[in-house]
Amino acid sequence: MNAGQARADHALLLGERMELALQTLLESDRSKRMELRFDRIYPHVHFIPMTEHGVRLMRILTLPDWKEQVLSAVFPEEMRAARPGVMEYDAQNGDTLILSHLDGDIARLVRVRQALEHSDAPYEILCYPWQSQFVNGYMGGRAQLREVPMSDLEFAMGLGLPEENDLRRR
Repeated sequence: MNAGQARADHALLLGERMELALQTLLESDRSKRMELRFDRIYPHVHFIPMTEHGVRLMRILTLPDWKEQVLSAVFPEEMRAARPGVMEYDAQNGDTLILSHLDGDIARLVRVRQALEHSDAPYEILCYPWQSQFVNGYMGGRAQLREVPMSDLEFAMGLGLPEENDLRRR
């Protein structure tokens, strides 16, 4: 708030590894003071691991109109959510609601998990293979996971050939 901005909607949380993101979420869930929880302060908190994956994720998040580019790359237009619903989701396939976690937004995961506690709607979360253990650990099996290789997304967004990106992973 000392930067002259009236409101900050997005925050970056940097951490050594994905286990820290899970620990952060679980500790936040135990908080007695809701107004101090990170997901109440910032509607969007993107966890960036301090790894090569995090560098590649930052590359995506710094593109102009990155969110639209990501959603366009992974969902056909007819599946995209036309307007906000009762639960957060980015697309729908039949009755299944689908959330893209390809931006690492852990605050959205908190809201989805809370909503799924009161719903039996089929739900799917897109994530990178390196995020899947974390997402499954936090969601506790409440949603199906679908892994999207980061190189495939990068290629779809024009950020390089899949082979080039796969070589960076090794």
